[in-house]
Amino acid sequence: MGVQCRTILSFVFRSKFGDEIHMLGLEGVNAFILDVNLRRKSSSPLLESSIGNIIWMVIAHCKVNSNLGLPSTVGHLKNSIVEINKDFVEEIKGDEGSLKVGEHLKEMAQLYSNPDADYFLVTSWCNFGLHDTNFGWGKPKWWCISTLSTNTPVLSNVIFLVDTKVGDGIKAWVCLSEQYMAVFEYDLELLAFASLDPSPLEHDNQG
Repeated sequence: MGVQCRTILSFVFRSKFGDEIHMLGLEGVNAFILDVNLRRKSSSPLLESSIGNIIWMVIAHCKVNSNLGLPSTVGHLKNSIVEINKDFVEEIKGDEGSLKVGEHLKEMAQLYSNPDADYFLVTSWCNFGLHDTNFGWGKPKWWCISTLSTNTPVLSNVIFLVDTKVGDGIKAWVCLSEQYMAVFEYDLELLAFASLDPSPLEHDNQG
């Protein structure tokens, strides 16, 4: 996750959104789960049978609100990610790798099962080349995640960061529970820097 993505994520959660959550009596965000692509971190070739992005989920424990400065929030997220380096990848590829993976899965299970934990899953799809996908009828004008039904979202409290089709912008798809979304979509500080549910044709295809 690059510095632009970390900055956007940090800004979202250190804005008034974080403070207003506390005013509603909600616990607020105390952990982020960040996806890290291990393929880019490996110093040696991976197995030929491995395909796609091999992901490690990093838990960044951080109480986020407007009292925590933006540089501090960005730095905290970076410190959590920077630990996943070439040495780390070689370690989990070694003889003790299965034990390390097992310990991490236990930590994830404890977080998921803790009723007091309030976490957000964050993933960046920037630089994945999705705008260049072509199944034979041309590149897409727009693409997005789908839902299981018209009434049920696929995920809740998840943020997808994706690059714009034109320029070097970044879009944030923010999927929240109803109690969070009721606060988020009326956050004037956020809306001063972002467009809420903009037209994909207007913003992604200009230029």
